[in-house]
Amino acid sequence: MYTIKTSFKRLESVAFATDGRLAVLGGGGSSMPSPLVDTDWQSRIAALAPLSGAGWNCEVWSLPPNPAKVWRDWDGEPYAFGLAFDPRTGHLMHGDAKEGLLATNPTDRLGLEVPGGPLRVFAISPSGDRLVCGCELWNGRTPKQSVAAQLVSFTRGGKQKHWTRCAALEGDGFVFSEVAFFANGKRFASIEWSKRKQGREYHVGDVPTLRVHDSKSLDELDETTCQEPAKDLVVCDASLVVRGEKSFRVWDADELAADPVEVKTGRAALSAIAADTRGRFVLTATGDSVSVRDSNSWSATKTYEWASGKITCLAVSPDGLLAAAGTATGKVIVWDAE
Repeated sequence: MYTIKTSFKRLESVAFATDGRLAVLGGGGSSMPSPLVDTDWQSRIAALAPLSGAGWNCEVWSLPPNPAKVWRDWDGEPYAFGLAFDPRTGHLMHGDAKEGLLATNPTDRLGLEVPGGPLRVFAISPSGDRLVCGCELWNGRTPKQSVAAQLVSFTRGGKQKHWTRCAALEGDGFVFSEVAFFANGKRFASIEWSKRKQGREYHVGDVPTLRVHDSKSLDELDETTCQEPAKDLVVCDASLVVRGEKSFRVWDADELAADPVEVKTGRAALSAIAADTRGRFVLTATGDSVSVRDSNSWSATKTYEWASGKITCLAVSPDGLLAAAGTATGKVIVWDAE
C-alpha cells in the first residue's frame, strides 16, 4: 500500500493509466504555468503555497511514488472536471467548461472543442476508439432561454490520436451529468436531468433519467426514470450502479424497467463509488473508510479505514489489480485490489 501526499488541499478525481501511472485532479494547491517534470518538488511546493486556491491542477505519479519525478499540468479555469487517461496515446484527459476537452502529456497539449455549448461530462471507451461528451446545447443568444442536453460522439481509427465527430443526439432535458462505457465499448450509459422553466429561463430540473445507448449511433436502447439523488454512475459488468445519499441502486442494464436493487451503506453519507473493470466488485466510500462489495450480493466483503481524511474520489486500475482513494486532505491511498 502507498500513501501519496499531493500538493493539493483537496482531491476531486483520481484515475489510473494502463501503464500503471496514477493521476489526480485537485484544487487549492500549486499553480504551474505549463506542464513539466518536477526536479525540485519540495522547494516548488513551499514557494507556491501562497497561491492556494488558484485554479485546478493535475498531477501524474508513477508507482512506486517518487516525489522527485512528478509531472504536473496547470489549468487556471476553476471549472475543470473529470479525469481519464487515453488508453491509446497515454494523454491525460480532463474537461474544461470553457475550453472543451483537454488532453496533455509532458511534450504536447491537444484540445477538442465540443460544438453546441459548455462541456459537462465525458467518457472514453476502454479501447480508446470512441469518445462521448455531454454538453449544454445553446440555441439562442441568451443561453438559458434556449438550452437542451446534448450528447456528441467522436471516433478514430488505427493509431490516430485526433478525433472525428461521429454523431450527435439532442436530449429532452437540461444536461447530461454522467456517462460511462460498458467494458466492450459497444454501449454506454447516461444520466440526463430534466429542465424546468422559471420566467423566461430554463434551469436544471429534479427528475433524472437513466439510459443505455449504442456507442456508434447514440441511439437509446433502453431508459427508466429514477429518483433523486443520482450523483454518480458506474458500470459493473451488466449492472448500472448509481450513487445516492446513503445508499446505491443497481439496475440490470438489459432490463431497466425492472425495479432496482437498493443497497444501504450506513448512517454516513456515501461520498464516492467506483467499479472493477472486470465486473467483480464495486468500491464505496463513507467518511474515511472504503468498502469492497461483491457484485453478486453487493454486500461488503472487506472494509478499509484510514486516518487520512474524508474520501472524496475512488478509482480501479484498468487491469483490476490496484485501487486508489483520494481524500479531502490531498492524500491518495493506493492498495492491492486482489
